[in-house]
Amino acid sequence: MNVSKKLLLEKEDGDISFTLTLNGRTYSAGESVDFQQFPMGMSESSYQSEEVKYVKDLSSGTATADAMRKQHTRDVTKVRMYHQPYSVVFGVWQTDEWVDGKQVEWAKKGETTHFEIYTMLGQKTTERQMQTMVGKAVYQGVAFNQKQQGKLAYQVDFDKREGSGSITGLHNYGDITLHKAAIGKQVFQEVHNSYGDRSPFAEGIGIQGKASGNNLRDATYGLAFFGPQAEEIAGYVENGQDSPIRDRIIGLGGKR
Repeated sequence: MNVSKKLLLEKEDGDISFTLTLNGRTYSAGESVDFQQFPMGMSESSYQSEEVKYVKDLSSGTATADAMRKQHTRDVTKVRMYHQPYSVVFGVWQTDEWVDGKQVEWAKKGETTHFEIYTMLGQKTTERQMQTMVGKAVYQGVAFNQKQQGKLAYQVDFDKREGSGSITGLHNYGDITLHKAAIGKQVFQEVHNSYGDRSPFAEGIGIQGKASGNNLRDATYGLAFFGPQAEEIAGYVENGQDSPIRDRIIGLGGKR
């Protein structure tokens, strides 16, 4: 089965150049990385990215809009993913960063950034395909964070157009309940700052609902259906507004 699972690399504002090196190949902005190249199931990889962009020149202490300089940043990032025939869901965390030839303080201390689910890719179930689905299905699979792997069980009633489920085996969170919610066309969004500003990072026919468990505050979950017969689901659990880390901290994927 040759399902495209491509992620387009885009330049950020101010970028002069951007490259990403993964599995021995270097990609530039405007090119796509196809995650179909990775093995099925759980796996880890890492990539190095380099970015050159214009930033304000603060060296004189009197920066103006016209006082700009080039800044070179090099990052090392780890990727943890769950790969199924129709879908892949993956999370990332940085393990090193250099800016203009100097290692940043957190990296010097041997620290890393926190883990976050980046996105879900693959052959999404279309709205027309979902309309043909009837009866009930149970999806079994995996839930994971940066270091742990647990089990996902999710029940879908296609007649009632709703689903609910649970996650077990992630010891930081105990048993997680994925509360009942409706199937529909979803736009999955991410939070950018403390003000709660959001922007889309994925979309598809799926479910968004509330999640509850130990060390989860006002948490939610999102999942999308993948495959022509909704054979798979892939998604995430996001910690809520009152949490110190408001991010997609758990990835999930399963098949029926």
